[in-house]
Amino acid sequence: MDSKYFVEQMLLVKQDEAGVILTDEQNDFLFVDASRMEEIKELSANICMMARIQPANIDSNAEPSYYSAFLSE
Repeated sequence: MDSKYFVEQMLLVKQDEAGVILTDEQNDFLFVDASRMEEIKELSANICMMARIQPANIDSNAEPSYYSAFLSE
């Protein structure tokens, strides 16, 4: 997604919050994007959780032990 897309999205949201009546096409655009934003939020939460579960060990060159278990299956 490019910056033009996000600018358009932000302008539509501002118009909607200000009580401006949006066209059906604009409403559809906001509705479709809302589901994408929920996906992005879920993915971000999963990434944060993974980072907490397995913190990076910058000083080590060894691979995590689960790699060997996965390769042997």
